[in-house]
Amino acid sequence: MHRLLIAAIVLALVTGCQVPPATPEPPNGPSRAGIGDTCLFTTVTTDPLNLPIAYRFDWGNGSGSGWSQFMPSGLAVSMSYAWPRPGSFQVRAQAKNIIGATSEWSAGHPITIGTQAGYPDSVVATVPVGYAPFSLCLLPNGEFLYVCNRNGTVSVVRTSDNTVVGAIELGTISDHLAIHPSGGFVYVTCPEINSVKVLGYRRHP
Repeated sequence: MHRLLIAAIVLALVTGCQVPPATPEPPNGPSRAGIGDTCLFTTVTTDPLNLPIAYRFDWGNGSGSGWSQFMPSGLAVSMSYAWPRPGSFQVRAQAKNIIGATSEWSAGHPITIGTQAGYPDSVVATVPVGYAPFSLCLLPNGEFLYVCNRNGTVSVVRTSDNTVVGAIELGTISDHLAIHPSGGFVYVTCPEINSVKVLGYRRHP
């Protein structure tokens, strides 16, 4: 068997007949998981010359695995990944044989991370902010939550880990928030001074 494998490799290299492996099967794995959950996926394909095959996975979020070790044609491979952020993703697989010919990417396997059917109905975190929080708004990209407090501050909460990363001093009582669709400005009503304060990015000379 070892001699036959060597002969097949030599033949492919000499003749230039670098036929790639067949496109792998769509990865088999879970269709739903939580953020940070380790998810295992399996795929398999064959090589026309029965050459050893390595695999890699694309996780659908700009990240991918490295190539696996080479293994016999037709033997399945499994790899795992944990998504750090919520969303819906397509997991794909690709194969290459020992002489470097690569297959097409497989069809995608859909997986949804961090969202569940129905609606949230359980307290999973408590975030201390300022005195008597009254209203709140979320940036369009979902990264930060602005909370209006009755002590004249606006708390900024990072949503990825529910951490207060800032407390903006307004110098007066505020009661409502609104956010520009671009996410570049936050508008805060200040009834004591009959004004709206605009929060934006600090400009440097």
